[in-house]
Amino acid sequence: EGAVERRVLAKINEYAVVCVEQMIEYMQFAEEQQLEKIRSICEVALDDMSKLPAAVKNMRPLLDQDFIAYLDYAIDKEREGIRGRNLNPDLEPTEWLQILGIIKNGVYAELGKGLKEDIKTIMYVLRMPDEATQRDLLEVIVDKMPTWDVRQFYHVATNIVDNFALREQAGQVDIELAKKVRQFGEDLQRFLPKSKLDVVAAAADQVRGKQADSDATSSLAGTDEGYQALLKGLTPQPASKEEDFLGNSGLSSVGDDETMDMAPESGAGAPPGSRDHASGGGGRRSGRQEGDSKSKRLDLWA
Repeated sequence: EGAVERRVLAKINEYAVVCVEQMIEYMQFAEEQQLEKIRSICEVALDDMSKLPAAVKNMRPLLDQDFIAYLDYAIDKEREGIRGRNLNPDLEPTEWLQILGIIKNGVYAELGKGLKEDIKTIMYVLRMPDEATQRDLLEVIVDKMPTWDVRQFYHVATNIVDNFALREQAGQVDIELAKKVRQFGEDLQRFLPKSKLDVVAAAADQVRGKQADSDATSSLAGTDEGYQALLKGLTPQPASKEEDFLGNSGLSSVGDDETMDMAPESGAGAPPGSRDHASGGGGRRSGRQEGDSKSKRLDLWA
């Protein structure tokens, strides 16, 4: 019996080792995908700053929760490394930390535009005078919604409905408004159940999958030195530490070096069929300020 148990335990251990190795490979693969997205943003910025807003608009289907989670993870990891060297990441941020923070703010700004549009649409539906009109309007909106936007709209809407349900239980919301939101949630599940959501969003999901495969096989700038050189091109030289370098850029959690503000630009560049595709507007090219100015700001998204 002892020999049998040892063989069983050895086999279990073998399976466990294989699982760990596969998990490590998957994590490396996933990280390469996210780094490729960062590299793409950096390359566009180096080539032509004015094209950056449109490029990120085109990437919006790829700026998913996994990418946001990776940015948060990478920022936390880099800050921890800086603290491990007995430095303050807010006062002495690394180049990589600054770039991660800049990209995160830019991505949030771009995704925030779609979020505001979704909230605006939901509030418009809730303002309808009666249940029948509210239901009919939501049905039309769901049927006409572009494939690029339907998943985000669904998640935003369900989050609002769930939040109102919790607040209603606690007696923290208006009864009539809570009733409207509850009906909205029921109608949403009626017109856009999970099975239909997967069908409607299939085209966008397919594009995301193809792009992920493409990213996984792309080069990450050749060498570490080349990649760092690519990233370095995005970060202007730091001014003196006595100055407040961040201004109103919203990067106070990243560092006090010179930064780039990534407020989104309205205009072309969204995927065909998305809510932004028909909007116009042009980018403004910004560059490093010349002279002896100690506090400089590079606006990529103004």
